[in-house]
Amino acid sequence: MSGPLERRYRLLLTAFPARHRRLYHEEMLGVLLDRAEPGQRRPTMAEVADLLTAAVGVRLRALRAAATDDRWRTAAAVTATIAAVLLASLGLRTVAYNFGMQTLVTSIVPGAEFEPWSAPDVLRDLVWLPVVIAALLGWRTGAAAIASLVTVAEAVVLIDRYRMFPTDLLYGLRPLALGFLASVGFAMSVRHRPVSKLLGRRRTGALLLAGLLVIGTGIANLLQVKIVPLPGREGSYSESAVRSMFGPQYPHINPSVAVLYLAALALLLIVLARLAGPVRRRIVAVALPVVVLYLVVEHSFLGYRMAAYHVSPPLPLDAGQWLRLALPPVGLLVLCVALVHWYEGRRRPDPIRY
Repeated sequence: MSGPLERRYRLLLTAFPARHRRLYHEEMLGVLLDRAEPGQRRPTMAEVADLLTAAVGVRLRALRAAATDDRWRTAAAVTATIAAVLLASLGLRTVAYNFGMQTLVTSIVPGAEFEPWSAPDVLRDLVWLPVVIAALLGWRTGAAAIASLVTVAEAVVLIDRYRMFPTDLLYGLRPLALGFLASVGFAMSVRHRPVSKLLGRRRTGALLLAGLLVIGTGIANLLQVKIVPLPGREGSYSESAVRSMFGPQYPHINPSVAVLYLAALALLLIVLARLAGPVRRRIVAVALPVVVLYLVVEHSFLGYRMAAYHVSPPLPLDAGQWLRLALPPVGLLVLCVALVHWYEGRRRPDPIRY
């Protein structure tokens, strides 16, 4: 049979997954060449359509099998719990800072006017705490339901505020991405083992300790605050503090806050290091896009965020900015998942059972 036809058939067969080709490539190629007409140099349109349809079907069945893969469910349970612990810790950090700030101001400046907390704000800060409790106690359905409701509600609030405050979307996308990870992860692992049994007591304790360290950064920030009463103005005061955020716009970093964050990160890495390799790879595959989203918002949209405060009405994001915001994390997620399947497919030549 002619060489060009065989090369074109081989090219079409690359549409199938690598593990499938290892098992059936030569067999499929032989059948195609045997059925070809004498002198045929190109695959017919019917053959092209048939092969591509079959390749898509094989890949979809592989994805369906992967969705029920125990390793993905384990990674989903652990990732969801980490995301929920982080969100709950950030909320508790805000509550601790606000409560401490109010106590500090009223003790130093009697009669000072301090903006009261609103009940919705407090509930919003504490709403992830019951998700963490439910997950650790093994109430997987409850954790998935609460996480999903909170994430949907947060998305609705962001969409509503976007019209008047476009920058709120940028700030809210990062916790929203974590909430999405938590809700999807808990939903995937509803019938899986409780995460406390997956991690064990020590690693669960290390994860919770990392959350406590994140909460401690709020107290560390509070210790840097200086309240100075203004003479001759009853109930008035001035406030100064060292910035503790990371980024080029914040050249001063609170050392104690940096140490607490690094310690929390070290504990998290210890928790992940003891997991099985396939589970670790899947956790990294879904966590890296969230990290990239944070970096994109923090650095690529710095000028937009600064300009939005000086423009009225605020300028919405244009098509190019939406593309710059969405493509890096989504593209990285697809790439990471594909790399996981490719890497493990090369290491395991056993057939896929559908």
